[in-house]
Amino acid sequence: MKVKLELPSKASVSVYISITNQSAFPQTRCLELLQKIEDEKLKQDHVQLSEENNRSRVQTQKLAEEASYAEELALLLLSSSKLGEGSGKAFNESTVDLSLG
Repeated sequence: MKVKLELPSKASVSVYISITNQSAFPQTRCLELLQKIEDEKLKQDHVQLSEENNRSRVQTQKLAEEASYAEELALLLLSSSKLGEGSGKAFNESTVDLSLG
């Protein structure tokens, strides 16, 4: 089987070059859109991380308050225990509210 190849004319070459140059614009536009998508994703990630950071700060504050309450309670129990020893009374645990809420 024989195939006859024809060389392109100057007109077809210039059309090809024109199409190739025009296709560079969509590639650039595509890259711009991809960059915008990436920027938007980064913004969403930033918002999510900021929200998680705020939740962590609130949780840290709650834990600090609970730790402070536990420390005060321990000091109260210790001082009550020492007072009870001096007067010969046994400490009654049911008189202390141990709830953290």
